[in-house]
Amino acid sequence: MKSSFCRLMTAVILSGFFTGAAFSWPVPHKSLYFNSRLVGMTSKDPNLLYLMPMHWSVQRGQHYFEKISDDEYTLGIIVKPDFSRQIGLVTALLGSSLPTLVVPLPVSYIDSELYLSDSLGKILVRPEREPVNDFSRMLYYKIKFSGHDIAVLRSLAEHKLPLLGTVRYRVETVEGVEEYEVGMSIPLYPEMLKEKKRTQSYDMEWLKDLMRDHEMVLHNIVDSSYSLGGFFRVHLDDSVLRVRIKTGCSTFRRKGGSVQCGSKGQEGNLSGSLSFLIREPGFQVKTEFKGELDLSIDLMSLKTQISGLRIREISGPGGELSPVYRRVISDMMDSKEFKNKLSEALSRELENRIMNQNLFI
Repeated sequence: MKSSFCRLMTAVILSGFFTGAAFSWPVPHKSLYFNSRLVGMTSKDPNLLYLMPMHWSVQRGQHYFEKISDDEYTLGIIVKPDFSRQIGLVTALLGSSLPTLVVPLPVSYIDSELYLSDSLGKILVRPEREPVNDFSRMLYYKIKFSGHDIAVLRSLAEHKLPLLGTVRYRVETVEGVEEYEVGMSIPLYPEMLKEKKRTQSYDMEWLKDLMRDHEMVLHNIVDSSYSLGGFFRVHLDDSVLRVRIKTGCSTFRRKGGSVQCGSKGQEGNLSGSLSFLIREPGFQVKTEFKGELDLSIDLMSLKTQISGLRIREISGPGGELSPVYRRVISDMMDSKEFKNKLSEALSRELENRIMNQNLFI
């Protein structure tokens, strides 16, 4: 079983891949190598360590493979760094001096090279990075192959061998801007080499990945006084909101320069919990809720607009709270005032987290 510290590291490492203007962490200071490979960089803050990507994963099922002519094929794949596999290595390298915070190294992508190996030697292919977005840790590759190359690829996939290559990054350090080249090993699967058209969901995978299986935790965003009609008001303090957008229950589509996310099916795409203190008479309350969320993200400005928030089901709290207060809480959470405040807070948080690549830590 992982220690609590390793679990913390995993959560932090998986939080994102910082780039460009969104980056506000200390500048990387000293390179850290293992077997001549750059694995990370320290900073002047002894409690902070940056990791360089060493391991890669492919988004299985999210690809396209098209035949252009009798001797030309195009493969589109999405790869992303898998930092979780580096925890053991970092622990072995640093031992007891392991920093308390481990995050991905801030980098700017330059280019990549991939190689196919067969009996004739290495075949160089240069993947084209598709401009799907500029603020995700994922790399969208479009790679052109000849008929001979495809035969080699199929052989690699059947024998569970990876596609090898390198990726070059530009890194800002205390010495200035430097370039680093790191190895890349991309897993291949036989289903990736069966004809498949590019779909709209392919372009949306970066956003689904940022949301998938993560929870957004917000503190004090609904602390306020809410009207219940007439002269009655309820005062909330010390609120903690936990929200999860369920990508499997969501639709994603591109519309002009924006991405729209909505709910599909009967289950709804929003779930979470809200705990707070009712100031008078001093009850601590926790509720679970489900609902539907519609939002739009402008890809140029990263402005997020929530057009619909419908809380359909509220459960709890149990224990000593009377049915009267349960009704009060239900009415309050269903009020326009409460939902407007919640929408505004979620919009701000989504904008900040997408900009910083750390959505739903």
